[in-house]
Amino acid sequence: MNYLVIHINSYFITNALHGELIENLDKKGLKQSVFVPVAQAELINKNLPYGLHNGTITYKNCFSTFHKYLWPVKMLKIWMEFKKFYQKQPSSIIHAHTLIVNGLIAWWAFKKWGTPYLVTVRNSDLNVFLKYLPVFRAVGLKILNASSGVIMVSPIYLEKHLTSYYPKAKYPDIYKKVVVIPNGISDFWHRNLSEKTKLQEVKTIVFSGQLKKNKNLDSLIKACTLLVNNGFKLKLKVLGDGPQFAHFRKRKYELEIEFYGHLDNKDQILDKLRQSDILVVPSFVETFGLVYPEAMSQGLPVIYSRNQGFDGFFPDGYVGYAIDPKSPKEIAEKIQLIFSDYSRLSSNALEASKVFSWDRTTENIMQLYELVLKQKQ
Repeated sequence: MNYLVIHINSYFITNALHGELIENLDKKGLKQSVFVPVAQAELINKNLPYGLHNGTITYKNCFSTFHKYLWPVKMLKIWMEFKKFYQKQPSSIIHAHTLIVNGLIAWWAFKKWGTPYLVTVRNSDLNVFLKYLPVFRAVGLKILNASSGVIMVSPIYLEKHLTSYYPKAKYPDIYKKVVVIPNGISDFWHRNLSEKTKLQEVKTIVFSGQLKKNKNLDSLIKACTLLVNNGFKLKLKVLGDGPQFAHFRKRKYELEIEFYGHLDNKDQILDKLRQSDILVVPSFVETFGLVYPEAMSQGLPVIYSRNQGFDGFFPDGYVGYAIDPKSPKEIAEKIQLIFSDYSRLSSNALEASKVFSWDRTTENIMQLYELVLKQKQ
């Protein structure tokens, strides 16, 4: 592959999946250079992937936390650093990993050097910038129109969210460029697939995620309490910590709840999932949620929020159910539905988890890169 891809990724420090993407593209021999703008010097080299053979990752402390209140200044500071970065290693293609922040830099680069770019649209774009700040809809439209390709990590964000800001009938040219490419899960999960044959006597629900308002553990606890009051033998495992950890730990409950805090070790997480029957994460907003296919790889049916990141990959009732995260009653009803059809849903979940592989994801992304480069010729 005789071309270089520059990634612009301001979220590289927040989630290990960005590093996994770069590592798996590197395994396929892709030449890459990743530009990561950060607000604090201590964030430099956070989430740095190891063992790259065909790429480099450059962190630049080019703005401060204060500049989030002066967004145009922040963007200009990032642009000034990116220009220096780009001029040292001009690329064949740029991949911006968000629509607004990273996409704006890619658009400016396209205007200055003519370098084609792809943009990945994420939760922060749809549920913050475009939703609450209408001025960014005009900015986003310019970025989308000038892009050579648009990646959505979830079908629901394409069909329900992007179309609400840019209707297909009005902007058909945008949708000709859109492809849905989900994130992959680590090969660890594919190497350790596990089949479940039946429910445990004490049915076990597992929640995995940060304990903060958006993850909405409170609705799940209320749903489980409804089930216990209706005679179900039930317990809840909570994996994760966060700002609400102490709050939830000190409360009294009508069911058994085990709090494990943050688990770094995949083997520990694997063990807790295998001890559980159903994964429920009723987030209010979510881009995708790798925890769902990870749990599915262990035969767990899943419950996820309607019109959020995981919804739309499979028909409702195939690997689990979508719910209204504000309704503990509906969450409890869907848990009961899974109990009544557990073997089928568990088998479907295990098989469906194989869709989410980094090998498939990176193949699809590289095909998109090569298509863009052919169109440029």
